[in-house]
Amino acid sequence: MSTSDDEERSHRVALVGAGSIAELHIQALASLGHEIVALVDPRTEAARRLAASFDIPHCYLSTKELLAELGSGKSGIDCLHILTPPQLHVPIAQEAILAGLSVFVEKPLGLGASDCLELGELACANGVKLGVNHSQVFHPSFIELQQKIKDGAIGPAQHVSALASIPLRQLAQKQYGHWMFQEPRNILLESGLHPFSLIYRLLGEVRDASTLCSRPELLGGKLPFIARWQSQLHCERGSASLYLQLGAKQLESRLDVLGSDGMLSLDIVRGSLEHYDKTRWPEFYEHRLLLARAAKSLKNRASSVTRDYFLSLFGFKGRSDLFFLAMRGSIKAFHDALSAGKDAPVAAPEAASVVAYCEAVWANRKPTAGISATKPESAINAPAQDAREVLVTGASGFIGRHLVLALLAKGYAVRALVRNPAFLPTWLEHEGVKILQGDLETVQDWSLAVRGCKAVFHLATGMGEDWESSKNSGIDGCRRLALASIAEGVERFIFTSSVAALYLGALGTEELVDESLPVDPRPQRRSLYARLKIGAEEVLHRLYREKGLALVTFRPALVIGEGGRTRHSGAGYWPNDCHCIGWGEGTHPLPFVLAEDVVSALIAGMEKKGIEGRVFNLAGKVSLTAQEYVQELERAGGRKIHFHPAALWKIQAIDILKYFVKLVIRRKNNRFPSYRDLKTRALKPRFDCKAARDLLDWACEDKRTVFIEKGIRIPIQEDGGPA
Repeated sequence: MSTSDDEERSHRVALVGAGSIAELHIQALASLGHEIVALVDPRTEAARRLAASFDIPHCYLSTKELLAELGSGKSGIDCLHILTPPQLHVPIAQEAILAGLSVFVEKPLGLGASDCLELGELACANGVKLGVNHSQVFHPSFIELQQKIKDGAIGPAQHVSALASIPLRQLAQKQYGHWMFQEPRNILLESGLHPFSLIYRLLGEVRDASTLCSRPELLGGKLPFIARWQSQLHCERGSASLYLQLGAKQLESRLDVLGSDGMLSLDIVRGSLEHYDKTRWPEFYEHRLLLARAAKSLKNRASSVTRDYFLSLFGFKGRSDLFFLAMRGSIKAFHDALSAGKDAPVAAPEAASVVAYCEAVWANRKPTAGISATKPESAINAPAQDAREVLVTGASGFIGRHLVLALLAKGYAVRALVRNPAFLPTWLEHEGVKILQGDLETVQDWSLAVRGCKAVFHLATGMGEDWESSKNSGIDGCRRLALASIAEGVERFIFTSSVAALYLGALGTEELVDESLPVDPRPQRRSLYARLKIGAEEVLHRLYREKGLALVTFRPALVIGEGGRTRHSGAGYWPNDCHCIGWGEGTHPLPFVLAEDVVSALIAGMEKKGIEGRVFNLAGKVSLTAQEYVQELERAGGRKIHFHPAALWKIQAIDILKYFVKLVIRRKNNRFPSYRDLKTRALKPRFDCKAARDLLDWACEDKRTVFIEKGIRIPIQEDGGPA
């Protein structure tokens, strides 16, 4: 810092927790001139990686270890940021406060209002500051809204209407181990606390609440989760309503404040604030004036968003996205108060009051009809006593689901390799399934995993963040699994590759692709997924030729069916669930195939004799164009879904522009876009599946109406829930 005053305001900070929120705290603290001296997390590797990325000198396993070595005071640390799961906030804060450290805690401060107040009393008794990160209170547009109310723009606030529609990455990725899913009320403290913190600032304490909520769903067959909440709130200085939807398709967050003399409407996501008040003009002209003023305000906001984005992107100014600005504002306000010896801007009493909103909503919810029962996946048989087991990698995935159910239905016993056994999908909870924990990279002894197995079905791809990590898992792990299968005498190794392993860009719509077409000889110019499938095929076929691996390879085309993603990348690029940008005009037939038909071929590949070394294409008999596929999605879901034809050269030009922008801002894992890969994505040729029909007696669905019902309409129905 350049001045002595700035130097006095600079703090030495330690962070407890190296999760995803830690990087935002680090960036905000660095932009404010504070020094981050230590990182605490029992996950040693995660802490070290984060520390190395931001030149943080010390890593510790526990707060106790940190305090023992660094302590507080001039030579130690001034403040602790606690970024752990919420159930750890209070005990870690207590430990730091008793050691004489000021503490800044991620929301919620505690799991109950009384816990928050007790922690505040402890901080006061020990002469340290305790602050809480209610970041949306420091959203630039909310600050502007508060100032307008203070200036009398709409008179006294009488009612606040809040809407929060929030997609949840953890929910979409089925990461049910997250704290927010462990108890149904936790989601209020995780996501509901944001709008409650704003309502509290405007209307004060909650006096009463009435809540309607949706019927709970079971996550992973175990954890009840409530996705939609509607609350009417009686508050200290007015009334409020909240609609909260979790796992939503669209991110929206709005706040409408009705006063005696007008209304303020805040779009929190986009940062716009509209003011509708009374004028001296007749009603028809007043409406025109207010709408024109709103239009001008929105136009100015749109211009500033674009300008700030590019200035930030090229490093001419700091981060300007509203989420970061709110976070930075919250952190700045706390550290400014700490420097001035003042109470934190969001202290324990306010944190307790906001948690009390969550408690009131939970306590006054209307009883629901109960938890929905888990639907049986299929009529499946118990495995025969003498049935030999098969190993399935990728058993918790889309095709894995259909394969496991089909194997169980035929009386096979299944060993399923999964990363996290704590949250098994329902199809892996059958008595005929034995769970093995691990993935292609972490399993140390594949011999134990495959010993006694009749067959190995290798579905997992092993994708990582970059080529090196992906290669270690997807190709080297595949090799280790195959070598163990040879050593243990596994009768058949079934590898599920993909038509993505082929180069199809030079072929037209009238050409027919059979199994003689080799994998793309230029894998380095293909996508990470395609490159992994190519590499795995090469490794496995080498082991077949040189070491006798009993290999059968399948190349499914565009697989659809129950449990699959409706936004299929085979149809095009989906910037969101309402728009699909086609790989071309989208008018030629695409090789869709039902998951259940793929699985019937995989099982036949295990049971048929004399087919070692063979490769089989799998494409269905019913062909839909990309435009037809999107139209069927639209009919099934009752939603407007747009297909946008796009020339491949235009897509390539945009991708090249993105590449150079990432190059300028030094984005990691930036690869020059491959036109070769783009041409293959168009999938213009047809696929010959005669070998599968002749050698495996493979039959696939040929009735268009049935194909659409099984492949498109079932997934659409499932997309409506939180799972």
